[in-house]
Amino acid sequence: MPNAQNGLKRKLDAQGRLSLPTSIMKRFPEDIKTFVVTVSPRENCLYIFEPEAFEDWLNSLFVADGGYCPTNLKHADLRSKMASRAVYTDRDNNDRIVITAEQRKCAELDGEVTVFKNINYIEVWSTKCWDEHNKLVDVMSLFS
Repeated sequence: MPNAQNGLKRKLDAQGRLSLPTSIMKRFPEDIKTFVVTVSPRENCLYIFEPEAFEDWLNSLFVADGGYCPTNLKHADLRSKMASRAVYTDRDNNDRIVITAEQRKCAELDGEVTVFKNINYIEVWSTKCWDEHNKLVDVMSLFS
């Protein structure tokens, strides 16, 4: 089994569908059929959420600023932008979801991708981008 550093390798099919790994899908309730796919804030990968977890994540982006305030124009604009990047998609009977062409282009996904579970969402990276990004992350900095 691949280690967490390498994630699980998958290929997008010609229709932009991603087959979600069984090892990841078994961590979600069986009745969850709809997922939210969004471009990460850094625009280097995609995040896949359960709908409720997406709402929680979206709200968490404003915690450092005292929480989301709908009368704050900056908050409203940022929330709208983040929400507009999200696509609700249903998984099919083969645990595949559709990644839109725009999302694939933004995250540079074509061919092989790396998929892994990150606490309450799934990350999907171009394998090339993941390998480059992973080299830059210094895990030991957590312990110094």
